[in-house]
Amino acid sequence: DPAAARQSFGLDPKPPTILILGGGTGAAALNALVVAALPKLTEHAQVLHVTGKGKMMESSNSKAQIPKYRAVEFLTDRMAEAYAAADLVVSRAGLGTLTELGVLGKPTVLIPMPGTHQEANAKFLAESGAVAYFHEREITPVTFVARITALLADTDKRAVLGSAFRAMFPDGAAGKIAAIVLSVAR
Repeated sequence: DPAAARQSFGLDPKPPTILILGGGTGAAALNALVVAALPKLTEHAQVLHVTGKGKMMESSNSKAQIPKYRAVEFLTDRMAEAYAAADLVVSRAGLGTLTELGVLGKPTVLIPMPGTHQEANAKFLAESGAVAYFHEREITPVTFVARITALLADTDKRAVLGSAFRAMFPDGAAGKIAAIVLSVAR
């Protein structure tokens, strides 16, 4: 239940919610982009920001300064709630997170860590029409807000992204892989 999930994080149950996953090693640049964009971004949506362990920024989570923003370092047993709360997800492009988002069919914007395998992951998914892809070196707080708010306003585009992303992760894939491995092993 998205409304209940939002309330569990101290957010309003009704407005659009952006879940931002800062990640681990590459969180600093993404987190700095988000914090710089917050004043304008929160005019259009509320933000749940998972900054990464030890990556909380000084200006993060100041309820008095930015009431539509919640930052947490890490979510262990609450990721399902965070995903449920989200209308749009902004993330790095690590395989574990991509798998979760794809299986859930979440409309997703990827900002991969530059110079890593994440760029190939994001490029492949973007070319397949499953995600939006922003290059970290090219995105500024102003362009970030503009592109995110355009996606929030385009319900059809978000639905297409979520559906295409979900299609990249077919049901029963683990069983199919196991059957191939077993057939080769015999």
